[in-house]
Amino acid sequence: MRLPVLRPTKPSRASFLNCDEAHATRYQILATDAKYEDLFTLTEKEKRVIQFIPLATLLPIAVSFYYWWMQYHYLSAPDRAPLSTVLMAQRGYVILDMITNVPEYVKKILDASAVAKGTWRPRLRLVGNNVPSVDIAIVCCNEDLSVILDTVRAALNTDWPSDRVRIIVSDDGAQKSVARGVQRLQEQYPNSHLFYTARQRTPANSHKAGNLNHVLEYTARLPGGQAPFIAGLDADMIPARHWLRAQLPHLLGDPKMAFTCPPSCFYNVPMDDPLSQSLFVFHKFEETIKDGAGIAWCTGSGWVMRRTALAEIGGFPSQSLTEDVLCGNLLIGKGRQSYLC
Repeated sequence: MRLPVLRPTKPSRASFLNCDEAHATRYQILATDAKYEDLFTLTEKEKRVIQFIPLATLLPIAVSFYYWWMQYHYLSAPDRAPLSTVLMAQRGYVILDMITNVPEYVKKILDASAVAKGTWRPRLRLVGNNVPSVDIAIVCCNEDLSVILDTVRAALNTDWPSDRVRIIVSDDGAQKSVARGVQRLQEQYPNSHLFYTARQRTPANSHKAGNLNHVLEYTARLPGGQAPFIAGLDADMIPARHWLRAQLPHLLGDPKMAFTCPPSCFYNVPMDDPLSQSLFVFHKFEETIKDGAGIAWCTGSGWVMRRTALAEIGGFPSQSLTEDVLCGNLLIGKGRQSYLC
């Protein structure tokens, strides 16, 4: 649902918006200037590249079909040798080659059509202290202590009222060093709601999905019960300070929105990145195409999910190692929506 303008502030930069009238609470949401760029938005250069995708898709497909037509036409020329088994096999190969490529080309055309309009998601920010409560799950399992605690510190530094956020470090490694590290941070941040928990692992729930489901059960036992939204961080993913303010507006503005997920970036990518470890193409282009088609993936870290939507699929699916992608697909299959921030 389109969010109506409440009042402008610096028209060239931003305007204030209200959430859906159906929500009991009216949150202040800032629609920022599209030209203002950060890690949560496509740059103007990236947008121009994406707008070139339809042409870059259709041209090679047209050339491929012309190439197949030329091959078949040459093999069918009247000056060729009389029809033989070899000639029939050659023609059959050309036809088979074309047919086997059709599904891939259909997918490419659908991908191109998803971004053909060149329209982009609005950049929104939730402002003020009137915000919903969020549980942040940091799941870990035998990672280096410094890596885990850096992520916890970044979560503690999130721009969000301390009385509206709880941070749960769920340690599948059950390391005493992690428990002590979290305890020290609890002393350093006395106003924070930081918790440590470790579970009993079994072969049936030994993976990350089991750890996340443990967080769901753990937060249900905390005073106040579960928050309406839950966010997830891998142990080695440091969030931007405004990551919640960038994602929650889209969940608050659309009750059917199940989850939002931001792109990732990395500070330790090798020079020139010969193996594409930065996943730049995936996050900036492939995921943008999926988002345009309404099927953005949940990519494992940094996501924010509506708790009621997650309950519709019985929590995080444990039958797959890629619980994030499967979880997102199950939610979309339930008629829910997803959004790539």
